[in-house]
Amino acid sequence: MASVTKLGIMGMAHSHLNSLIQYARQVEGIELVGIADPTRTDLAEGVAKEFDIAKVYPDYASLLSEAKPDGVISCAENSHHVDVVAACASAGVNVMVEKPLAGTLEQAQKIAAIAKGAGIQVMCNWPILWSPIYHTLLKLVQDGALGRIFQFRYRAGHAGPTGGHMPEDPRGGWWFWKELGGGALLDFCCYGACLSRWLIGEPAVNVVALADRLCYDFGDTEDNAVVLVRYPSAIAILEATWTQHGDPGPHGPIVWGTAATAFFAPDGNIVVLRDGQQEIVEPGALPVEPTGPAHFVACLREGRPFHPIVSLPHNLEVMAILDGGLKAAASGQAVKV
Repeated sequence: MASVTKLGIMGMAHSHLNSLIQYARQVEGIELVGIADPTRTDLAEGVAKEFDIAKVYPDYASLLSEAKPDGVISCAENSHHVDVVAACASAGVNVMVEKPLAGTLEQAQKIAAIAKGAGIQVMCNWPILWSPIYHTLLKLVQDGALGRIFQFRYRAGHAGPTGGHMPEDPRGGWWFWKELGGGALLDFCCYGACLSRWLIGEPAVNVVALADRLCYDFGDTEDNAVVLVRYPSAIAILEATWTQHGDPGPHGPIVWGTAATAFFAPDGNIVVLRDGQQEIVEPGALPVEPTGPAHFVACLREGRPFHPIVSLPHNLEVMAILDGGLKAAASGQAVKV
């Protein structure tokens, strides 16, 4: 690949958009050649000006044919990731989509099939991967410091992606519609699904779930959800809320093992409890690039595979858990994954 890597931006729905563009601009040799979102062309003008993006295009096809990017960062609605990947596949362009991979398992499987058929690379960005503390926790697990993991819990929550109200601009309210891949379960249980699969190290078996609109009086998605995942030798508890006031903690996952329990402390360290004693473990060095765009571009330039957490195989398993959670919550029955 040339020393200059040309990136395009497709889709502006996700709230991580601005930070991802900022991260991309920090990578040496990246040129942001265009931005396109057919439903948000008016908003794209402002983003292009703020971040010095070369041009706003009316649609994905125009960006791909005229700007000819080497890769694309997609912040489209969850259910529209498959549309971005399909467009890029027709032009042989690699894609980084923001988490989760899709709105449903069926869509995720389509993404994988399209990518394989076109020979393009698709990466699903997980912000947690670029934080040293998660890698340090994984090393504790892999080194046997906690014993065998038998239970995992992760709660993610805040007051909602738009602060607990439906925006005046309906485009900003996509989070609250199932058809677009909205809902607290996909938005926040996804972190627990990704992490539990990574740390426990075995495929999930089945899930049960509860999800409902407990507080919002708009949209058709849940604002709170709890998903229980059965692994062959462990149970994972994944919690999500869009109606939480403040941050009661704990910060990050709690991992229970047969030899010790570990969780993240507010000061950024890991606390390990073992036989009545407490050990503080400081995060080590980050073993990967510092951001999603940096990793995406480095792997494309060097021809190396993406980190397993952001790869398609891992994210198909994550989507199976999430899709199973949605179906289990709707049916009241356990769902195999």
